[in-house]
Amino acid sequence: MNINKIIIGGRLTDDPEIRMTTGDIPVCKFTVAVNRGGKEPKADFINCAAFRRTAEFVGKWFKKGRSIVVMGSMRSSSVERDGKKIVCWSLVVDEVDFGGEKKEDTREERKDTDERYFGGERKGETRESNWEEKREASREEKRESPVESYFDDLGERLPF
Repeated sequence: MNINKIIIGGRLTDDPEIRMTTGDIPVCKFTVAVNRGGKEPKADFINCAAFRRTAEFVGKWFKKGRSIVVMGSMRSSSVERDGKKIVCWSLVVDEVDFGGEKKEDTREERKDTDERYFGGERKGETRESNWEEKREASREEKRESPVESYFDDLGERLPF
């Protein structure tokens, strides 16, 4: 049995960055700082990548310093630079949740967010009217995997 499921909670180190793949699929990159605890304050910085609606959700509702809980799987990729093999790890995000409430957030805003992104319909949509379209769109999304193409060109995006 193989299990690759990661759950982390921390704070965003910067505002999330949203881009589109060549297939017009939204990708959101962000880094989460996770405190290790213990006597000395230390943190791990986890690079994350979210796709499609999850990417749009993170880009819209999260900013630098915001507490976040991320669930997904770890992916590694390697590149060769100056004759040395460099292995990079990223968390491919499946689910996102708010890690804690800030004072300016209200319960009404949270309820509205939950309804739009976690099972509620968007305004003007019903489950029955768009069922066939959503099923076909889902099939199209499964044919094209943005995750693989994202990691294929990772070497070109490394800062070192």
